[in-house]
Parts: sequence; structure tokens; C-alpha cells
Amino acid sequence: MSLQAYNQYSHDLEMVCAILCAGLYPNVVQCKRRGKRTAFYTKEVGKVDIHPASVNAGVHLFPLPYIVYSEKVKTTSIYIRDSTNISDYALLLFGGNLVPSKSGEGIDMLEGYLHFSASKSVIDLIRVMFPLTFPSKSLMFWLYNLKKRSHNDYLLQKQMYI
Repeated sequence: MSLQAYNQYSHDLEMVCAILCAGLYPNVVQCKRRGKRTAFYTKEVGKVDIHPASVNAGVHLFPLPYIVYSEKVKTTSIYIRDSTNISDYALLLFGGNLVPSKSGEGIDMLEGYLHFSASKSVIDLIRVMFPLTFPSKSLMFWLYNLKKRSHNDYLLQKQMYI
């Protein structure tokens, strides 16, 4: 397989961010606007900052509600490094398990730390499509196997014509 095949989606920023989300989950930060700046919060330690050496350090407003990161470091403050701003859709599809909230008015993630509002019909749809919990990694596994299966079908068809 050529390098071009591996870079097929490199121009699609949303796809790249979704893949980073799948790889870096559960390292998720909530972005909350505070006036002209954004504040960042993690489940474990609460408020964090973006590392001063990061390319995102100079960004004050992030357009998407979440960030995934590779590591947290503590010096004069608690900082996150290697961060990428991601959408809630990327997090829902490629993050971890989704569980209907106890109130029944949404979906929870990270043991209730993240809550997504959803109508009853959306929650019912998720329950029908996936059992009680929504193991997102299995979606990635399913997509991978679908691609692998179609590639194997192609090889099988190729052999049939030889």
C-alpha cells in the first residue's frame, strides 16, 4: 500500500480531529467561555491551563466545546500538552461509553462528568442501535472490520478472475 493511501483523509481536519479523539480519550477537557477567554476543566483536577509552549497557548477562544490532550504536567500550574480542539460529535462517536443519564433526559460520559442533552427519541435510537451502553470503540472496530472485509472481498474477487 502506498503512502498516499495512508494520507487519504489528511486534508479533512474534522476526520483527523475525530481520530485524535479516539486515540487520546479519556483525556478530555471541557472548554467554557469566560468573556473573551476560554477556561479549561478536567474531571480529575478541575481547572487546567494550556502549556505555554503549546501552539494553542495563544488561542483565547476555542470554537469547539472540548479538547483532547496527551498529558498533564504540574509546574507553576497544571498544564495540558499536545492538545486538539474537538467537537461534541467526535467525542460522542469516537470517545468512550455513553450511558443514558439517571434522569433519562440525556446521555452521560466519563461516569457522569460529561452530560449531553438528548431527546427521548434520540436516546431510544441509541438503545436500539447499541445495547444499554454505547461502546464507541466497538464502532471504530466495526468500521475497521468493514473496511478490512471489503478489502478481503476485493482480493477474493481478484483471485476469482485470475
